Amino acid sequence: MSRKRFLISAVVLAGGGVVMGSLVGPMLSPPPTPDGVQMTTMWANSYASLEDMRSSVDSVVLATVVRTRPGRTVLTSNGINVLPFTLVDLRVNEVLQGKAPSKITLEQTGGERDGLAYFANDGGDYKVGTQQLLFLNRQPDTKYYFLASPQGRFDVRAGVLNAAVMEEPLAAQLNRRNMGFIRRAMRTRS
Repeated sequence: MSRKRFLISAVVLAGGGVVMGSLVGPMLSPPPTPDGVQMTTMWANSYASLEDMRSSVDSVVLATVVRTRPGRTVLTSNGINVLPFTLVDLRVNEVLQGKAPSKITLEQTGGERDGLAYFANDGGDYKVGTQQLLFLNRQPDTKYYFLASPQGRFDVRAGVLNAAVMEEPLAAQLNRRNMGFIRRAMRTRS
């Protein structure tokens, strides 16, 4: 290959990289909206049944949100994109499955950094004073817990479940069920 042809090829490839970067970059780091930055997330698990979900978690608890506070922030290797977390302190009212202390801290994806809100498709912020039914796993090497998936988060009002994310089939199936149904399901193994 001649030097001239090599230089032309290099310029074309570099130009193509710049064009692709300008097209793909915004998909990886969406621009802020008036409400903040909506992060697109992919969850490791999606459950077809309540039994599938409950058999994959460490604990199922009914808990009250005591407070929320900023957690850690993870930066990408280039230091441009960020992933903040929020810590949610909960008082455990009832352990329906597994073991859990009387107080736990949940680490939630999303939070605030530099005055900008970042949020994921996991049901949004936890409100202090609300009661939550949560399907949780313990994080390795920390004292924190995390949701098995958005399917495992329900706001409980007057003993009735309200799914945090209705797009998930199992969450939609359990939405509007009462806590009596859940307690019976936790006692029964398929």
